[in-house]
Amino acid sequence: MKARPATQADVAELAGVSRGLVSLALSGGGRMSQHTRERILSAARALNYQPHSAAAELAGGDSHRLLLVLPYLDNPYFDQLSRALRKAAEKVGYSLLVMVSDRMPEREQEVIRQVLQMRPAGVIFAGITLDTGAVLELSQRINLCLLDRQLGDNTVWVTRLDEIAAATQVIRHLAKQGYSHLYFATPTSTRMEPIVYERLEACQLVAAQERVPFKILKSHWDCQANLELLTKSHDAGHCAIIAFNDLLAIDYAAAVYRSDWRMGPDVGMVSYDNTRMAAHPEFALSSIDQNLEKMAALSVKALVDPPSPAPQMQLIEPFLQVRSSSLRSATTS
Repeated sequence: MKARPATQADVAELAGVSRGLVSLALSGGGRMSQHTRERILSAARALNYQPHSAAAELAGGDSHRLLLVLPYLDNPYFDQLSRALRKAAEKVGYSLLVMVSDRMPEREQEVIRQVLQMRPAGVIFAGITLDTGAVLELSQRINLCLLDRQLGDNTVWVTRLDEIAAATQVIRHLAKQGYSHLYFATPTSTRMEPIVYERLEACQLVAAQERVPFKILKSHWDCQANLELLTKSHDAGHCAIIAFNDLLAIDYAAAVYRSDWRMGPDVGMVSYDNTRMAAHPEFALSSIDQNLEKMAALSVKALVDPPSPAPQMQLIEPFLQVRSSSLRSATTS
């Protein structure tokens, strides 16, 4: 059986002093003889005592921990996001802990309860299910930064992709390639986060401005069925799919490979997040890059060193990384 970590009570017993004296000696304070201090420190070394940093921060009221709450872990985007946030936090002397809500209201409430008990310096939420009122109420109890929710000005810090700018790049690129009918693919109902609707609305708005026919692929249909609908409704090379994210685009890419069509020349494909999967040669997905390094730096700064007294929405300029999935021919770009 693995031995439990030594506690201050263990150090006190070995040194033959009170626990309070141990706490003072280990923190470098307190009035005691040098001999007593050395005896306590020697006992701590003998037991390989390691201080409980979280408890020390709670006692001192000065946390150097940030929490990231994710909706789920099976999207590679969240792996890249958490890595970027961890690096940004470490640059300013903070650590990052990650918790998962599974997009289940009961589980999310339990996560929030645990967050409040930990008293971190701030919390970053991605894919939160709370309504606006609950988010605002929570912001009165702890520092918040949201990554994919648009709230009113000067209420909660928000760092997010400029969805209109991203949609503009996507729609204009596909129109330039000659795709005459665009389809937005949404995830299944269990993954219909607020950001899905905002991204869809942005693409609808830009498509209308650019006068490009635009429809929605039913989320409850499978990718293969949706693709068969497109192949029956359009000749090859006339339609393109805008997938909500790379994870969904991969499912559609698999459906394309099972058909007689080719990605690019026969059906265009653009997605969001520009994860490592998108760059894989087997898929070569054109995808919107959200500049996670900048998103992470701005989010961390908003929590530990706010650039303004009142919360603001910080927009991230997108970049469409064009690959072969949205090129009708090798000579167009």
